[in-house]
Amino acid sequence: MNFIEGTREVTKGELQDHSITRYRVTKFYREQITDGDYYDQLKHIVEPSLKEFESPGNLDTSGEHDNTVSPGLQHKYAQTGLLLVTDRCASYCRYCFRKRIVGHKSDEIATDFSQIARYIIDHPEMTNVLLSGGDPFVLSTAKLHKILDHLLPIPHLDSIRFGTKAVAY
Repeated sequence: MNFIEGTREVTKGELQDHSITRYRVTKFYREQITDGDYYDQLKHIVEPSLKEFESPGNLDTSGEHDNTVSPGLQHKYAQTGLLLVTDRCASYCRYCFRKRIVGHKSDEIATDFSQIARYIIDHPEMTNVLLSGGDPFVLSTAKLHKILDHLLPIPHLDSIRFGTKAVAY
């Protein structure tokens, strides 16, 4: 496998033991790294480093498991719900704190949006929902519509956000 510091032979087990995600970027992003003037800045975001073998830690760094109220829905802060809608991203960032699910099939991803909507309706203090997981914009438009069809009718929701992008309605 290619690392910033050079090539090293590693087994799949070693990568799993150290929670090292594979290198994955879109064609456009790869071109920005290799053909642009941004290599030194961008490489550290997505390219693996041998230092990852020395980085101990917990795969649930923010206690998401403890705040899960329904499969795929976390309610850690009173006003905000975190809805994990996918386990995929267009690129895998080295600093990702959801390495336990991104790029892997995960049972932490929401599937029952009716159940989630009922929870949110029953918790009027929740006024915004963040769609995340991996990157929600890798989902099809039809899948995003399905999710929004359950959330938009909830009267007390002020915002629905995709990652850091707010959607006004």
